[in-house]
Amino acid sequence: MFPFGYVLVTIIIILGAILIKHVTKEQPKKIFNVYAQRGKWYYLKYIIISLLIFIRRIKYYIYGKDNVEKIHNMEKLQMLSSHNLAFDAVYFQAASQTGEYFCGGIERRHGGKIVGLVYIV
Repeated sequence: MFPFGYVLVTIIIILGAILIKHVTKEQPKKIFNVYAQRGKWYYLKYIIISLLIFIRRIKYYIYGKDNVEKIHNMEKLQMLSSHNLAFDAVYFQAASQTGEYFCGGIERRHGGKIVGLVYIV
């Protein structure tokens, strides 16, 4: 009779070899040195995020809407940290088919200071 321990050791060795091969795998090169491709951790990240979304949906259906944080509480003004360079910012970018670009943003800093920017190229 074949002992179960040998099967378990074989499975652990195979999984270890797969993990070592995956960890030593190089990241794919960027397209035009700008756009990233799916990296070696893409599928692991995808599975984790999908599980988190699934758990959140289940939690919503079990506990109902009353225990989910109200959207106006999430959209209210957020407190800045005590660091002098802390800021809260919103940015918007757009591009047309003819090659025109627009970038706009606004930052809120300590002391009621607001910094805004608009770029049209």
